[in-house]
Amino acid sequence: MTDDSSRAFVPGHVTGFFSVHEADDPEQAGSRGAGLTLSDGVTVEVESAAETSMQLNDELAPSGPTCR
Repeated sequence: MTDDSSRAFVPGHVTGFFSVHEADDPEQAGSRGAGLTLSDGVTVEVESAAETSMQLNDELAPSGPTCR
């Protein structure tokens, strides 16, 4: 791992039930559910890229501002 990368363990999960709650206001929309978290999972590592792009349906999507 370098200074420009991060690593995280992501446990597996089995969903028991799930429901979508739609709303016109995105801040009120969401979902509910429950399930079991497993001890098995994957470890992922990401690093900074010199250039980024986004594709949607195999086509290059227009880039726009991003926020956190």
